[in-house]
Amino acid sequence: GNDLQWINEITREKKYKAGQTVFRENDVGDSLYIIISGSVRVLKGDNQVILQILEERETFGEMSILDQEPRSATVEVQKDATLLAIKRDDFQRLLLARPQLAFSLFRTISRRLREAVTRFTAAH
Repeated sequence: GNDLQWINEITREKKYKAGQTVFRENDVGDSLYIIISGSVRVLKGDNQVILQILEERETFGEMSILDQEPRSATVEVQKDATLLAIKRDDFQRLLLARPQLAFSLFRTISRRLREAVTRFTAAH
């Protein structure tokens, strides 16, 4: 209800074709993205190692809205995608108005960190 209306007011819908880059590793980041449809690849390094494939209802870019560090990876559209973008300032206001959303974000970050540690441990 009200949460959806509030989120609708602070998001911008963006459409991307397969192969387009949403952002590149080391870019300045100020937005979080929610995948409405399609999928994206998260790529790392000069040889573009695929770290993850993200699909509908998943988010990316959250690290850059929590800190002000450059993007840690490149995100490229795998399958035509519609994304919702939320700017850092709007997201911070949203968290103050709806603190329960912070827990959801932290669960996502924690899950991804655990997955990365598991992958790293298995590779070594």
